[in-house]
Amino acid sequence: MRKQVSDVAAALPFSLTPAQRAVRWTCAVGLHPSPTGATGRIIMGTFKKTAMWTGIVLTGLCGIVLLGGGKITSGALLIVTAFVTAMLVGRSRIPVWLRVVLICAVFALVIANISTTQIPDPSDPIAMGCGEELAFDYEPSGFKFLDQVVRIFNTFLAEAAPS
Repeated sequence: MRKQVSDVAAALPFSLTPAQRAVRWTCAVGLHPSPTGATGRIIMGTFKKTAMWTGIVLTGLCGIVLLGGGKITSGALLIVTAFVTAMLVGRSRIPVWLRVVLICAVFALVIANISTTQIPDPSDPIAMGCGEELAFDYEPSGFKFLDQVVRIFNTFLAEAAPS
């Protein structure tokens, strides 16, 4: 049974006139485009929530990879950041700009820690033979930071693989 416009409009805020309630109801059910952009705000709100939670989950996953790859400080820092961010969703009194600055500072510290990863010289057979266990052989790309990240990920895969 289809709800009447007056039944649904009665449930809306009392500050609206009956005509405004009817327009808002028809916009909500998709009968005509919203003159106030309410549908766009709903879609944008959903997108923002999805993007925020995706960022929180990816931050935590990167922390786990760094922990397994031997970068304990960076991994713990990213996991704590993910937990704190998740706990403060929707009820933080910290301004958004300050949260963005703090998250950027955390990632700057993580990047600085990753950049200290030592990559053995591939032309030295002794250094390559005595190193840690790796999941696969990797040829250097020429980009030092990329090589360091791949080495950490490679170490993570070697630690996670069954022996």
